[in-house]
Amino acid sequence: MSISILSRSALSDLSLSEWHGQPTVQHYTTLLRLIDAAGPMPFSFAEPVVQWVTSDQPGHITWYGTIEQPFQALTDYPALQQEALLKQLATCLQKLQRVASNHPQNYATLLEKALFIPNLSAIFTDGTQLILAPWGAQDTTHRTAPLLPDALARTPLGALLAPPSKNPDLLNISVSEKEATPF
Repeated sequence: MSISILSRSALSDLSLSEWHGQPTVQHYTTLLRLIDAAGPMPFSFAEPVVQWVTSDQPGHITWYGTIEQPFQALTDYPALQQEALLKQLATCLQKLQRVASNHPQNYATLLEKALFIPNLSAIFTDGTQLILAPWGAQDTTHRTAPLLPDALARTPLGALLAPPSKNPDLLNISVSEKEATPF
């Protein structure tokens, strides 16, 4: 296994979600513990290494993943493979939601904030494993107000996790159509 850069994001392009008064990305180790509590699954969050804005440097986040094979954005895969991988991702995230809700610390809100992603190209995969990069952030131009009660449902992963009765055709449309849908 090697540690590789999956993505780099300018802080000026992201609106970071917050949990307990801190950017959600600062709770990376807590999210890893939550994944461990859920048991083995082909999902993880990329490790964020943040360079905060300074007077002479714009800020950015470099997103790292521990990988065995090259990863690429989910949106680079053929449509049928994307759909299968999205179903796999939904299963992993639903399991994480159950564990987070039942955890003594009630990490459900932390997980919800972490699942904010700018678009579906923030999902990286090798065809089996799935990694989010960036996560805990939205694109500044298509931002959903994080304090709305249904804020996650208005994001790409929230739409994926919506009950079939609320979003029956989500997995029957192409990724490009999903990304075109305003959240």
